[in-house]
Order: sequence, then structure tokens, then C-alpha cells
Amino acid sequence: MTATNGCNHEEWDTYYKWEPGLASFQQKAQEDQNHMFLQIDQNDIYASQCLVKLVKIDSLDRVYDIRSGVTDYDESMHFLKQINFYQVVAEPSVWHHQTAIYQLLVDLCGQLEELVYIVESAFEFSPEHAEQMILNSYVKWRWHLCKVVIEDIKKRVDDLSKDFGCWARQSPGEYGDIFPPNPLDQENKTDASEVSEIRGLTHFGAVAMN
Repeated sequence: MTATNGCNHEEWDTYYKWEPGLASFQQKAQEDQNHMFLQIDQNDIYASQCLVKLVKIDSLDRVYDIRSGVTDYDESMHFLKQINFYQVVAEPSVWHHQTAIYQLLVDLCGQLEELVYIVESAFEFSPEHAEQMILNSYVKWRWHLCKVVIEDIKKRVDDLSKDFGCWARQSPGEYGDIFPPNPLDQENKTDASEVSEIRGLTHFGAVAMN
């Protein structure tokens, strides 16, 4: 005797035996993903704090244009928050972007931490000469490493912005369990029904005239 969905009773029994384990795996995956998002948020805050420290040093900003790097970084991270990027938990198309940005932020925090340490050490060692000390080639190279990662984040976000709307809005309500509810969904459904009704009336009128 065949059960629903083309599975016999033996197959269903096997599924129910596995179901608790599968549910456990699913729960663990969601917990790990949420932990990654929490780390992204914490790293974002830390990176911003480091950048603020650097941009406050006039000579450093004047020579290396720290402020432009801060602007690029802030705009990129602000965009991700605007689109609720870190609420996605079940859309495979976006996983590689999330993972890449997570790894880039880890790298950026490490580079910024080292640069801030060098700058602060210079002021502790010789406050009167610190401005000159931090303008050497080593500091320039260190900031270059930070800027490269910021540019990589910006490029990733720019690429993401071209496609994310399509993933999120592929069809109204399709990703209702993944993305936050969108008030436009109901409007789109209403508009679609109205268009369908108008088309039906138009077709009926054309037939009547013929």
C-alpha cells in the first residue's frame, strides 16, 4: 500500500526515526548562523571604533585620506543593515556573501587593531614626535592593508546590491519565512487581482462588440 507523496509506510517510518536528528541539525545550523551574525555586528562596532581613532589624527588623515576609507566602510555597512541582510537564514544565494563579509570583517579588525596599537604606542613613546613617527612607510603599508579590505567589502556590497532585491522580491510572499514581512506584498497582490479583473472585463467587452 502506498502512502502520500509516493512513499510507502516503511519509508515514512524511517523518516520519522530520522526527524528528531534532522531537526537538531537544523537548530544547530541556525544557532551557528546567528552566532556568526552576532560576531559580524560586534566586529562592525569594533572596526568603527578603530577607524574613529585613526581619523581623529589630523596628519594621518591628511596624508592617507583615512576619512574616505571611513566613509566607504560606513556606507557599506549601513546598506547591509537597511536591507536586513543579517536576518536571512535560509536563502542559499546569499550565504556566500554573508560568509565573505564575515571573513573580511575579521581581517579588517585585525589590521585596524595593529595600526591603532602602532599609532597609540607612538604617542606614548614620544608625544612631541608622534606625528612624524606615524608617517613612515610601515604605517603607510599598514593602512594600505586596511584600505584594501575596506575596498573588498565595498565591492562585495556593490555586487550584492545589484542582485539582492531580486532574491528578496522574486515573488511576493515566496520568502515569507526568510525575509521580514513587506507591506508591499499585500499591495502587489491587490494590484495583480485588479489588473486580472480589468483584463477579464476588457476581453468580455471585446467579445461582446464582435
